[in-house]
Amino acid sequence: SHFVDYREQAPAAATANMYVDAHGNVVPGASTLGYKAIVVPGTVAGLIYAQKHYGRLTLAQDMAPAIRLARKGYILSDEEAKNLATARNLPQFPESRRLFQRDGHYYKIGDRFLQPELARTLTRIAANPDSFYHGDIAGELAAFIRKGGGLITAADLAAYKVKDRAPLAGNYRGYDIVTAPPPSSGGIVLME
Repeated sequence: SHFVDYREQAPAAATANMYVDAHGNVVPGASTLGYKAIVVPGTVAGLIYAQKHYGRLTLAQDMAPAIRLARKGYILSDEEAKNLATARNLPQFPESRRLFQRDGHYYKIGDRFLQPELARTLTRIAANPDSFYHGDIAGELAAFIRKGGGLITAADLAAYKVKDRAPLAGNYRGYDIVTAPPPSSGGIVLME
């Protein structure tokens, strides 16, 4: 058993007090909304690691359905269209508003939701997975985040590492339990 840890990481420029005001009070939403709330993502590295070490298909084969779905889209349900139109945080950021709310021309039930930019990015990752953390995509991502006032740099992305950890193991009433080790707290709580 393995536990592939690809949790997010704080950028090098993050500080202990970056989400508090001059009086030491937590600024509501500062750690969860906006460019300064963005951390170094681990999902791309983690999924690539898992595919490389444990997968049977090539990365391109694994990613093909997601690329196809992003390129060709899918038909929005009533609930999906309503959620996109009424999401409180999307209008606060120009790119979110453009991509998910069509600059105020909201999606309606039955509209096809296409994500051509995502399809291009996924295609680039499938062709060169290293580009997300060490190549062109890393540079583009860091520049976009920094332009918005965030902290992530290309060096932060390049420093990201997946950790293959030994899972926690135990038993309960005759059942073997294999679960997440620290720094995740969920596994310890489950074991208790």
